[in-house]
Amino acid sequence: MGKIRWTEKASNNLLSIYEYISKDSPTYAARFVKSLIKATSKLEVMSLCGRIVPEFEKYGFREVIFQDYRIVYRIKEGK
Repeated sequence: MGKIRWTEKASNNLLSIYEYISKDSPTYAARFVKSLIKATSKLEVMSLCGRIVPEFEKYGFREVIFQDYRIVYRIKEGK
């Protein structure tokens, strides 16, 4: 089973999403970010479930979609 590691940039993006939504509703913002993170949890077991990102195919990037957000990830073996 794999482990998900969020990059600093990805973590900052999550914070930006939270801050933007929280202007209207801090409660909804927290729920939304939590749901977005949960949408990636399946990658720990099924890392190949996302589609290959066409523009980054040679780098091994894949993606999953959560609502209007594209979550791009890369599988690192042995880490």
